[in-house]
Amino acid sequence: MMESFKVEVSQHRGSSYEVGMHLGQQVKGKKIVDVYESITRQQIDIDEMKALYKTYAPHLLDELEGLAEALTWPFARWQLVSVGMIFRK
Repeated sequence: MMESFKVEVSQHRGSSYEVGMHLGQQVKGKKIVDVYESITRQQIDIDEMKALYKTYAPHLLDELEGLAEALTWPFARWQLVSVGMIFRK
């Protein structure tokens, strides 16, 4: 039997940074933050990752900055977490 789960759908408007802030405020204190952190890979080069975001998806970099601020996490920590979510095997 498949385990049941809950999905929360939300809509945010504003700049990428504001969307990140709203999302961070929404998930602050929830288990999902711990799950994301548990899949973090520490060996990723932050400067290289930031350069990739700036080149290919600068809006996501802004969103991560907003998310990090809302969660009062250092930006580098959220950058690692986001990469862990993308490249998790």
